[in-house]
Amino acid sequence: MFRIKQYLVFMLILSFSSCASLQSSSNPLTNNDISKDLDYVCEQPKPEIIIKTVEVAAATPAPVIIKPSDKDGDGVYDENDLCPNTEAGKQVDQRGCPAILLTMHGINFNTDSSKILADSESILAQAKAALQDSVGVSVIIEGHTDNTAGYSYNQLLSERRAKAVLEYLVAHGIESERLVSVGKGESSPASNNNSKEGRYQNRRVELRTVGTAFIKQEK
Repeated sequence: MFRIKQYLVFMLILSFSSCASLQSSSNPLTNNDISKDLDYVCEQPKPEIIIKTVEVAAATPAPVIIKPSDKDGDGVYDENDLCPNTEAGKQVDQRGCPAILLTMHGINFNTDSSKILADSESILAQAKAALQDSVGVSVIIEGHTDNTAGYSYNQLLSERRAKAVLEYLVAHGIESERLVSVGKGESSPASNNNSKEGRYQNRRVELRTVGTAFIKQEK
């Protein structure tokens, strides 16, 4: 048992020695029984350490997708939206404009008059703001009445009042080229004329979008 252990230790020491010195003729080990084992160890090919450099392509970053803005949420991107501040929920055309840009109630005139009273200034200011926000569109200013008076009278009255609104807007900086006024009289009621509230709803002025406006180029 002792001899086997001694042999193994001896082999371990030999494995870390130079094969050239172990196999020399002057080495006493070459004449004993271990020489064959030494020849085997020395004849084994030395392990080679091979280091390979592998080029790894850099990861391509995912493209950043920038979604066009649609601030008023009407489905038309801002860059194509001629009415960028459309009220939520209104249906719009391909220009981003609703058919009726604004409906105004309570514009007061003297009896049998088309002169706008001072207490209607705040209402007309809304019309001015709507047109300033929608510089790319032209509008028809439609005057409407209830059926209190005769048909012909209401027709002429609606025309006069629509024209009065147009003149007010032009006087406050809206380009006349964008505006046309018409009277609808009592022919297009928004509600039933059988009630006070219904008649109030019918006495109105609507700004209807009709096309793309001619925008003057600044020099």
